[in-house]
Amino acid sequence: MDRSLYEDERAHWKQQFSNEPYYESGRDFSDYDQAYRIGTEGRGLHSGKRFEQVEPDLQREWEQGKDATSIGWDKARQAVRAAWDRLEHEAPGKKAGAR
Repeated sequence: MDRSLYEDERAHWKQQFSNEPYYESGRDFSDYDQAYRIGTEGRGLHSGKRFEQVEPDLQREWEQGKDATSIGWDKARQAVRAAWDRLEHEAPGKKAGAR
C-alpha cells in the first residue's frame, strides 16, 4: 500500500473526526487515528471484498494495536468503516491500491 494515500486521508480525518456521529466529546484525533489507518489500508489490501467479509481481520488488527486508553471496537469499528467507505466512494484514480 502506498503510504502517501493514508497520509492524504489522515489530513482529511484530522479535520473531520470531531464532526463524525461516533465522535465522543473530549477525545483527541489520536484516539481514532489507528482506526482510520486500518480502514484506509484495509480497503487497499482487501480490494473487491465487502467490509463485512474482512471485519474480523480488521478488528483483530485493532485489538492487537490498541493500548489501554484506546476507544473500544464499537467506536473504532465506526471509524474504520468510515475510512473504508470514503475510499470506496472516491473517484477511481484515488481508490486504495490505484497507482
